[in-house]
Amino acid sequence: MIARAARLLADRYWATLPGRLRLARAACVLLATGLLILLAVAATGATTAWDETAQHAVPRTVSATRLNLALNDMDAQTANILLSSGDSGTGKGRLEESYAKASGF
Repeated sequence: MIARAARLLADRYWATLPGRLRLARAACVLLATGLLILLAVAATGATTAWDETAQHAVPRTVSATRLNLALNDMDAQTANILLSSGDSGTGKGRLEESYAKASGF
């Protein structure tokens, strides 16, 4: 009896074109719903990862960038002092040999 009912149901849906179109539509709706759920879960995870990065990694990155800029500035200031022998305003008293070598580079 159950087998016969299942067979009649299958014949009703698979035998005709409208029945197959209904099943195809239902499958498309289910797949689209599943995709939307998957995208929502992925977006929630991405938001959590972004917040974690903003709270932990960004301050370290900013500190490292500031340290790098400070070291580069110190390097430039040291080079200026070496080239001018301490007199950065007029250039008097600079070491000629160091200045010539630096100018050559």
